[in-house]
Amino acid sequence: MVKEARQPHERPPEEREETHLLEQRRAEGRTALRNAAARIALEYATAVTVALDPERVESPSHAGFEHVDSDSRSWSNEPFAGDPYRVSLPDGRTAAEALLDNDVPLREFVVHTDESWLYRTHGRVNVSVAGPDYERDLRTLAEERGAVLVPLATLGRWTDGQRWYEITDGHLSIYPDDIAGKSWEERQRYTTHGSYPIAGIECIHITESEMTIELSWAAIEDDSPFMRAVGAVIGTIGAALPIPEAPTEMDFDSQEAFATAVETLLTATNRGGYDRTDGV
Repeated sequence: MVKEARQPHERPPEEREETHLLEQRRAEGRTALRNAAARIALEYATAVTVALDPERVESPSHAGFEHVDSDSRSWSNEPFAGDPYRVSLPDGRTAAEALLDNDVPLREFVVHTDESWLYRTHGRVNVSVAGPDYERDLRTLAEERGAVLVPLATLGRWTDGQRWYEITDGHLSIYPDDIAGKSWEERQRYTTHGSYPIAGIECIHITESEMTIELSWAAIEDDSPFMRAVGAVIGTIGAALPIPEAPTEMDFDSQEAFATAVETLLTATNRGGYDRTDGV
């Protein structure tokens, strides 16, 4: 029996092709940020493959795009939404950028080589295939725009003695008991765990002498009416369950757990927006 393919968000981060998510708290400017990231990826790629919304646009009108067989992709095993059209780089760069500049309704915009992709729609990024310069350019863009290049891998787990924490899939998750022996799927199915986007961490204050970490959070705006509605439903469900709120303070008795938490949080947030004191 053939196992049905799961969407990327249904699999552990380590099994996906994307390594990071480029995220910005404000909905305003998010499209410009993602378009800028796509342009950076064009410098390292050999082609762009797109799929347009068939209810609004039948096919790309820009010269250079050609229809390709959806089964002939060599650059990804991830699901692809729509009928693919491809243009080669660098000759087709103007055509590719025109889709971004004209705000064409896209289902997919993927910048790739023959072997793997670098950038996909909605800020999904794969920095594992283009060398350190690509990641450096994206981090510079994020810093300039007040955004965060969020790693999606499972970065670390720790406990403060009362709750268990994990940073994975771009979120800080909190559990009521030890999760060390549970699979990623089992951890995601917990009905009493809270999960909060790393991009929402505005500042980290570390007091080493007291082994405390304080987190301040900023709200992340959603530019999708559908997702705003989903968030409202989830919020209603959460109010009826003992789901912990986003943590604002962690106090540690273990130096090892404290060090793990500090390193994991700083790695997840690109080591920006934090303050370190000796507690005096």
